Amino acid sequence: MKNVGKYYGEFGIGSTEYGFRVKYCNDKTRIAVIRVRHRPHRFVTSILPLICVIGDHKAKFRTLYTGATIMQCNKFIVKHQRDVLDKTIGTIDSAKERSDFLKNIMEFSVD
Repeated sequence: MKNVGKYYGEFGIGSTEYGFRVKYCNDKTRIAVIRVRHRPHRFVTSILPLICVIGDHKAKFRTLYTGATIMQCNKFIVKHQRDVLDKTIGTIDSAKERSDFLKNIMEFSVD
């Protein structure tokens, strides 16, 4: 929110403050779903790539998908995680590591 205020002023803060919420975050797949109202989503999507540090941690944000509903975002994430799974499953040797990897990457639930 500080960065929105820095670049868009009080108007940006006021328009993104109501309705801004992180709905899903998975540290294993490094995917998050951020909910914002329709018009202010432009402020948030333009600011995210400019954020480099969160607290003491380096961060890099890329927008994979902008959807109208959480269900559409859910469908996209499941498809995206399946594509990642197909690419990386061949490099895992043991069956236990594969099953753990499958469990972690396909876990998706929205608040």
